Amino acid sequence: MTPRKGLQLALLLPLATALSVASEAGAQAHDRLPRTIDSAEVETLAHHHPQWAIAANDAGPVPANLKIENITLVLARSSQQEQAFEQLLRDQQDPASPDYHNWLTPDEIGQRFGLSDDDLATLSGWLQSHGLQVNWVSPSRVFIGFSGTAASVGSAFGTELHYYNVNGKQLLSVSSDPTVPAALAPVIRAVRGLFTIEERPFHFATPEQSNAPNLTISSGGTTYYFLAPADFATIYDLPAGVTGAGTTIGIVAEARTDAADFNNFKSLTGSTFPNPTEVIPTAFGGVDPGPA
Repeated sequence: MTPRKGLQLALLLPLATALSVASEAGAQAHDRLPRTIDSAEVETLAHHHPQWAIAANDAGPVPANLKIENITLVLARSSQQEQAFEQLLRDQQDPASPDYHNWLTPDEIGQRFGLSDDDLATLSGWLQSHGLQVNWVSPSRVFIGFSGTAASVGSAFGTELHYYNVNGKQLLSVSSDPTVPAALAPVIRAVRGLFTIEERPFHFATPEQSNAPNLTISSGGTTYYFLAPADFATIYDLPAGVTGAGTTIGIVAEARTDAADFNNFKSLTGSTFPNPTEVIPTAFGGVDPGPA
């Protein structure tokens, strides 16, 4: 080999390696699960049994045919995938990175950092073998939504579903931490929906009243003070003429909006603005909260 050809080869090898790594990072994830699952060897999923689900509160098993909806397998990326994903998130915020503001779609995230097609098929097949119905797989490939009867859920996860009387309420829970086949355990982070969760806020806010708000309403002997657009402009010292036209703001809420509220606000404040566009994300386990 001539010195010139040796130099060319030395220069090409790092380039080929870099291209190989880039290609691998953008390719479909590798399979991590065996095709055959031994259900006799199991592992326990810890922290899935709430503290209130104890014998003293036990009100007996739920009916075997009770349909349990909105259960979710939360899947685990490999350590290499998780590191690569976290690096991408940092690079997307780094102006010096080629990936700066290189936003990916949910499907692209799933292809690069989620489970493989074969592994998803293996997990879905295992759920279905216990009589459970797979309802959806998230584009990110880290969630599988499913449902089924209480008997099927108990069969799949080696436990039972019981009712429990807690503080005057009847709640539902597994009677013990669930188990999964040991072969599946490396890709299962958690199972959501195996017990009742009562959502309560950790913090409460008390509205403050202003001495001279732009909008004041008296009703039933009580005076209510509200912030109106002019108040906002004063508080934040907005330049004259700034209207916010052309600005898009996204607000995540737990309920639908009511057009009457906006129309009433416009009438009271003399404001003019289009009512917001509601997006109800019912796909992949989302639930429509219903009318406001």
